[in-house]
Amino acid sequence: ITEDSIYGAQVEARLNRTPIEGFGVTPIGGGARTLRLSRPLMQGQDVRELQEALVKAGFSLTVDGFYGAETDKAVRAYQQREGLTVDGIFGVASRNKLLRPVV
Repeated sequence: ITEDSIYGAQVEARLNRTPIEGFGVTPIGGGARTLRLSRPLMQGQDVRELQEALVKAGFSLTVDGFYGAETDKAVRAYQQREGLTVDGIFGVASRNKLLRPVV
């Protein structure tokens, strides 16, 4: 990234790939990216795994690997149900709760 003090597309793209908990730490579930509704839409296997976990948790949504409005709505509903901060951001707290290992 060119250092120019401007928050532009390059900075946003890098921030979207940065784990909220820092580098070198892998949250439960193995995903490192903090997922959220953004433009362009975040996409990938980690989004698909989130969607599959939400479906298993009882939420109805299309598993397509894109973090769109439908996924955002399901994440918010999950956060509400679990007493988490309702912000639509699938970060450490939401990930650890949804993808916690079954003991």
